[in-house]
Amino acid sequence: MIGRLACLVAACAAALCAQNPAGVEYFEKYIRPVLAERCYACHSGTSPQPMGALRLDTREGIRQGGNSGPAVVEGEPGRSVLLRALRYDDAVKMPPGGKLPDEEIARFEEWIRMGAADPREGAAKVGRQLDPNHWAFRPVAKQDGTIDGFVNTRLASEGLQRSTRADKRTALRRLYVDLNGIAPTADEIEEFEASESENAWEEAVDRLLASQRFGERWGRHWLDVARYSDEGFQAKPFAAAWTYRKWVIDAFNEDMPYDRFVLRQLAADLLPDEDRRHLAALGFLRVGINLPRPTDVPENLDDRIDVVTRGLLGLSVACARCHDHKFDPIPQKDYYSLYGVFLNSEDVLEPAPIEPLPAPGYYAAKLAKRRESIDAFKRERLADHEAEFRKPDALEQYIQAARDSLDASNTKVEKLAIERNVNLYLLNRWRSYLREHPELDQAAVELAGALSAADRAEAWDDPAKEKLRLALRGPDAPTNVPFEDFWWIQNEGDSNTVKNLTWQYFAVMSDWGWRGGPAHAMTVRDAARLEPARVFVRGNQHDKGAEVPRKFLTALGGELFDHGSGRLELARVIADADNPLTARVMANRVWQHLFGYGLVRTPSDFGTRGDPPTHPELLDWLASRFVESGWSVKDLHRQILYSNAYRMQSRGTDANAEADPDNKLLSHMPVRRLEAEAIRDSLLAVAGTLSLEVGGESVPPHISAYQDGRGKPESGPLDGNGRRSIYIQARRNFLTPLFLAFDYPQPFATIGRRGVSAVPSQALMLLNTELVPSRRVTRWSERGRM
Repeated sequence: MIGRLACLVAACAAALCAQNPAGVEYFEKYIRPVLAERCYACHSGTSPQPMGALRLDTREGIRQGGNSGPAVVEGEPGRSVLLRALRYDDAVKMPPGGKLPDEEIARFEEWIRMGAADPREGAAKVGRQLDPNHWAFRPVAKQDGTIDGFVNTRLASEGLQRSTRADKRTALRRLYVDLNGIAPTADEIEEFEASESENAWEEAVDRLLASQRFGERWGRHWLDVARYSDEGFQAKPFAAAWTYRKWVIDAFNEDMPYDRFVLRQLAADLLPDEDRRHLAALGFLRVGINLPRPTDVPENLDDRIDVVTRGLLGLSVACARCHDHKFDPIPQKDYYSLYGVFLNSEDVLEPAPIEPLPAPGYYAAKLAKRRESIDAFKRERLADHEAEFRKPDALEQYIQAARDSLDASNTKVEKLAIERNVNLYLLNRWRSYLREHPELDQAAVELAGALSAADRAEAWDDPAKEKLRLALRGPDAPTNVPFEDFWWIQNEGDSNTVKNLTWQYFAVMSDWGWRGGPAHAMTVRDAARLEPARVFVRGNQHDKGAEVPRKFLTALGGELFDHGSGRLELARVIADADNPLTARVMANRVWQHLFGYGLVRTPSDFGTRGDPPTHPELLDWLASRFVESGWSVKDLHRQILYSNAYRMQSRGTDANAEADPDNKLLSHMPVRRLEAEAIRDSLLAVAGTLSLEVGGESVPPHISAYQDGRGKPESGPLDGNGRRSIYIQARRNFLTPLFLAFDYPQPFATIGRRGVSAVPSQALMLLNTELVPSRRVTRWSERGRM
């Protein structure tokens, strides 16, 4: 009896785990690797007598616990012995060799709070028996039919009927919000309702697809997938993340073919026919959290594998870091084959001909106020060293001496001292001697490059120094770059706090752009010397096993990559029309944003843990049509938006609700709540203060007085200068409170579908936020067309 009960409990637990794919994914990504690396040596079946009688390598072991009782209590971090040991709160402190980083302990707490999902028991046998011919791996089948035909056939098979068409006002508002993120004006509604044209709907669709607002709206959807942020680790701002955001918006507005869209985000630097504007596309790989320590390199590459495979292919390949994937036919070696691709791709910042920056904005105004003091400082410092300008060979001799000293240097301190002295000397002799001897300036450029290459991770670890390096190495340097400003920030600016350094950095970056200097893109390039990838045994980077070749996923052909890092070959095999996943995944994403749910309701997981498509023939019809149209994202939209299915009213019948409570068969249009950005933009539109300016750098977010934490930036303007929400900086640690209230995701990983909540705090936020206008409301019709 007891044995049967134990089996029943285990089966129920496994069923609950299977119903919580997000929890399992969190465990595989963040928890299992730490357990394998830091705990299994003493607490696993490989030990004759696990310490404290505690095994952490099985689901039952971690719940049963050891001498101190259950290690984990699902949903209750405070009662979990394991978490207290990790925090060093009790007499037992684990791991004994040193406390885990705070962020890893926080992940254990979150995992327990989520229910401590753990698929380890019995999962290996299931994984080995998987059929690699899963529906998502089969070739896309060309289908005959229409969207309405597929939907109606599916409804009829269940004895259900489709709802009637929505009224004109409702349909037009839905269309505007979906394509532009802003509701139509009163005049636009009245004109549409009065129109008797048979093609009025199609004309409205085409007009909105041609609007600049389309790229902003759909660019934001893609930035969720790309886990876009304007800052990296510990709130350090990125040098040029905004250039990637701009590239994405432009790509959607230009209707860039999706296969080129994919290719450029993975390998723009390796495509022979690309102009330099598309280098900014490589921000897709760069805008992750980017942990700075050398020991975190595997985490950065894991992030890139995850965003590429889940974002473009709908597969959770990152789950195979420590072992063969427990659910999908993805062996551990496949993970490290892709790891080798990104291991041999270096991060760089490169000049790119991004369009000129807009007129001076928020930070530029602050810089202007201090310009007089900056100029006075320059005059004083240059006068102090006037005598130095007349020494004919001093700079050349100094640079040669510095280079010799660098070669003999063995410590970071010496390198930094050399760096500072060279910068000072370059400043002292900037105006006269360098212009008379340009060949010596080239020597300075080479020296700056040598310094950054010698110790890039340490010597150039803040934005101001990175910008200085670019000033010296850019193609237009130094004539078009205000070198003195960079030196001033490093040596004279008030950089005692991250806050002050941040605004100074952004101010000078803006000013640099106005002076004609090139904008820069966050890019990657192939390493000069290729390094072989090896399997990390149990995901432990310090225990390297067999070497693996760079190649594609075995279940999708396993094509070997023979050229360079293999990044271009990886890009091409993902963007190949014969790849069964790429077109399906993107077609499903478009459907999701137009209907609220995808035909596959797990948009970033097309594996066996994900939901199967509710309308498989329709999904294949969309995917094949997508490819046949030349990968046109706008054409894909037209096919869906022209259909009657999209124009249905959102009210269903009681009979349909009983038979299909989740509306998976699409008997009516799902009811959707506005996203955070659409709510904010609508508030500004109602107030008549919404700016429709396109492009430019991101505006700092307005920081509430109640927000605090490491790297807190200076608060931006309350209304973001009227800019649309996509142009507000996405700060991982300091998101706008209004955004957070309405499920704006924290961009630590790729997001396939945002959470959608309806809670009292949202009403309270709208009642109390300063952004909501009180006496500034105007009729939208008075503002004319958007």
